[in-house]
Amino acid sequence: MSLRKKQGEIRRLIGAFEAEAAKYHDIRLSTFFVTQNGVSSDRKFSSPNHTIMLWQYYGLIKPEQDAQHLLTNIRESDFQWGLRGAELSSCAVVEGTTCDLFVRMAKRAGSLFSDKEARTIKS
Repeated sequence: MSLRKKQGEIRRLIGAFEAEAAKYHDIRLSTFFVTQNGVSSDRKFSSPNHTIMLWQYYGLIKPEQDAQHLLTNIRESDFQWGLRGAELSSCAVVEGTTCDLFVRMAKRAGSLFSDKEARTIKS
């Protein structure tokens, strides 16, 4: 189904999200970094929570040495958490009792789009 045919559902989801976001929800958003040495913070996150990988810096790649290592990391990565072997990764955590509601809404919105449509929107 084309994006044009999904406009009604997209508008409905935007309205539902804005209505919920306008209410006071006791949720927090914080960020943390992950390096090759571990996590930048030893803070304990409250439950329930939802973590999102925001961006990564893989580092300098020297073709003569690191190309095979990069290909191995790409093959072995779980891309929900980013590329394995990155020098620096930035993550966000949403914490609070209603974060599950926002995660469900985000998943519903994401399910409307095919991979091709998601790439078009992302770009």
